Amino acid sequence: AFGAILTYFMRDSLAKGGDVTLGIYDPSGKRVRELTANKKRGMHRVTWDLRNAAPYTVRRPANQVGEPQFRQRDPAGPFVLPGRYTARLTVKSGSGAQSVSEVPIEVRSDPLVPMSEADYRSLYDMRVSTGRLQATVQAAVRTTEQLKDQITDVKNALKSNTAPDSVSKQADAVDKELTDILQKLRGDT
Repeated sequence: AFGAILTYFMRDSLAKGGDVTLGIYDPSGKRVRELTANKKRGMHRVTWDLRNAAPYTVRRPANQVGEPQFRQRDPAGPFVLPGRYTARLTVKSGSGAQSVSEVPIEVRSDPLVPMSEADYRSLYDMRVSTGRLQATVQAAVRTTEQLKDQITDVKNALKSNTAPDSVSKQADAVDKELTDILQKLRGDT
């Protein structure tokens, strides 16, 4: 597996109210990633893919039609810069007691890719900026999809009630405008 492999042991399963977190922190102490940690008794292994957290998450419709399952991937965050990171496992018991274990991780640059530190920084900054822009577009898509759902409900309500034709035409016009916005946001032209 690619990345940093982290192994930890849970002596006992956590009681109700307990929690386990596994965070990755950069040299300044800022958390760059939260990994899923198993809370059950036993030995556990987690792989950090050397990436920051994803800039956004994808909301999947319950019954999406037309797109094969294998094509749906959650976005990945940008790779972190070379440097020293810390993996921090925090175990909080149900009583509130807390134990913290830390282990250093050194992320090295790829020796087959000759880039200066400044080039790595520029590439990283560009990827972070692109992620923010993607998150903004995804928020606009989600909002427009919610509006489309609402206008569909309005149109259905208008069909079951006696509403003036002008109101139904306005609802159709709003629906068409939302469809056009979604096509532009998604690039479906």
